[in-house]
Amino acid sequence: MSQITRKDEKEMIILNFLRCEGFSTRKLLGERLGVTRTSISRSLQRLKTRGLLLEVNRSHEDDHRSPALWGLTPTGAFEATDDGEYTHFDLNRVSEITLQHDLDVQRARIKAIHLGWIEWLGGRELRRKAVTERSTWLQVPDAFG
Repeated sequence: MSQITRKDEKEMIILNFLRCEGFSTRKLLGERLGVTRTSISRSLQRLKTRGLLLEVNRSHEDDHRSPALWGLTPTGAFEATDDGEYTHFDLNRVSEITLQHDLDVQRARIKAIHLGWIEWLGGRELRRKAVTERSTWLQVPDAFG
């Protein structure tokens, strides 16, 4: 029986976080894991090399150096799911204002995790629930904990 290494554990946390959130930045993923920039960079590159993650560089008109976004490839999304439903990252499906808002919600989630919260439903999961339970959901919150 093989033991799960810290490297494997970090990679599972990254894949699960991206499955729930859709995308993130290197900095936020490093904060989520509580690791250095070098450590998170190595983990992300390993996952990218295995074809599980993609890195999307982007820029705005007023800021030439926006952080790159990391998201799941179709293969990564499939590997990260346990219920057969998966969505990979596509920057074209996210507006800039939604992107900034989602990153702010991720910051709040990471702070909550570090404060001991274990129950967190993010916007993507809540929107899925809202679609199947339309009469229950008049508005969908950003998160629920």
